[in-house]
Amino acid sequence: MHEMDTILLIDDDETNLEILEGYLEDDYKIIKETQPQKCIRILDKNPGVKAIILDWTFPDCPMDGLELLQEIKSTRFSNIPVVMQTGRATSADITTGINGGAYQYLTKPFDGKVIKSMVRSAVMEFDKLENLSSQAQTEIKKVKDYVFRFIQKSSEKSAFDNKTHAVIQEFFINSLSCFNHEELTKLLMNSIKEFRFLSAGDPEDYDSQKLRCSVKLSSEEEVDLSDRGINSNVDQLILQKVIETGDMLQKGSYTAISSKEKNAAILIRNTPKDLHEAKSAINIMSMLLEMFETRLIHFEQEVRIRKREKQIQQVVLKVSRELDNINGKYQSIKEKQMDVIEQFTNAPKQIPNLSEIDRASLKSIFEKITDNSMGLFGEDQITDQVFMKSINDLKHLFGEGASNDQAFAKQLGGADQSDVDSLLEQFGM
Repeated sequence: MHEMDTILLIDDDETNLEILEGYLEDDYKIIKETQPQKCIRILDKNPGVKAIILDWTFPDCPMDGLELLQEIKSTRFSNIPVVMQTGRATSADITTGINGGAYQYLTKPFDGKVIKSMVRSAVMEFDKLENLSSQAQTEIKKVKDYVFRFIQKSSEKSAFDNKTHAVIQEFFINSLSCFNHEELTKLLMNSIKEFRFLSAGDPEDYDSQKLRCSVKLSSEEEVDLSDRGINSNVDQLILQKVIETGDMLQKGSYTAISSKEKNAAILIRNTPKDLHEAKSAINIMSMLLEMFETRLIHFEQEVRIRKREKQIQQVVLKVSRELDNINGKYQSIKEKQMDVIEQFTNAPKQIPNLSEIDRASLKSIFEKITDNSMGLFGEDQITDQVFMKSINDLKHLFGEGASNDQAFAKQLGGADQSDVDSLLEQFGM
């Protein structure tokens, strides 16, 4: 028998908890709680929770729903999708909830179909994130194993000492904590400064034995760094040439090395005169450059993902504002409609010479029409919630942090960037 997924409901209103439980208990194991400050303790005791439905307001509690949401997102439970449920329905409130880390936004009164759909999507999102996290850990381990094998193999050829081993390993480990091109390039330059070669400078001057290097990237980031502050025009020309050709260039004391995929190049301006030291320096730079390029490729993928996320966020916010405007206009029309309905309901009393039977018959007809009219507002609210859910689904579809473009293609059923652009054009983006 398939074990039910667990859902945590947090609301200080027992009636709301019973309503939500009634909608979900056939498909999920339900945990209910009225005090938000107990949430983290509950998650510790119930590691199987896959989604949370959280109320926004807790008047008699030390924290509100938004504060709890932020606390959840700062813990190891950050992968659990949180559906915020409240009577707040303005675009500003929706934006606050989404920016706070809410997976989706559920407005009152509740509709069973919308709730079930949201929870089903949230559980699928949790499973997807857990799977991606597991895959990421596996990939990181593979990369680490590969790099350490690469270091070991290269060090055997170059007879690297323990300090060289340590510097290269430290560069790789620290590179995993860099989140942009500039940070990574500065880390590379600082790592290069750790190496000394006697024949690269004055044997009596320790500092002159450091390699004097310049680095250039071929990406749009245009990060160019040099040990002397900025690359000269000569440095730029040399680095650009080796990036274009992929060949190593050696002339006099200058040695320029391109990365394998031509994403970056290093120029050594004081190549060691001793052939053994020169070979060792080039091997070390090549090794660092290969690790450097691996991270650069990862950054490029992240940049593309962030651009798409930003586009979708702009669409979501624009549609949210439009929906808020529509709701405002609808409320105005609804008020006028209510006035008309009230006049309509009182009409039988104002018609003279009606028998009691005719008056009762007309009253019954008018009441039925009134009930049908009153139902329209509730249906429109449900439609708005479904629409907002679709917009939020779209946001998560593009913003979940897929590891590469192929993953995006699978998510979009094979859609390419032209399909994305076409979609955005429909929203005036």
